[in-house]
Amino acid sequence: MQSSEFKEVSLSIFGRGAAVEMFDTELKKVLENIMDPNTKATGVRKVTLEVLIKPDNTREKFMVGITCKSKIEMPNPYGTRFLSDRVKIG
Repeated sequence: MQSSEFKEVSLSIFGRGAAVEMFDTELKKVLENIMDPNTKATGVRKVTLEVLIKPDNTREKFMVGITCKSKIEMPNPYGTRFLSDRVKIG
């Protein structure tokens, strides 16, 4: 089979749309994290979609593995102080 004989392929066919749904879920997490005032506003966030394709020996069938993950900003540290003469230990 030559490449010109392939039907049109897109990300939406993998897992009957699972790849797109997984990406959308992680993108939503990233956008929520950007809008969170407790995180660094200018920090870089990342969404990674990985598609692994393993053909069989005949090259007629193949297994597709899909993973999606995001890297978001952690909340800013919260600092406070207290007066040691007002702390009772024990």
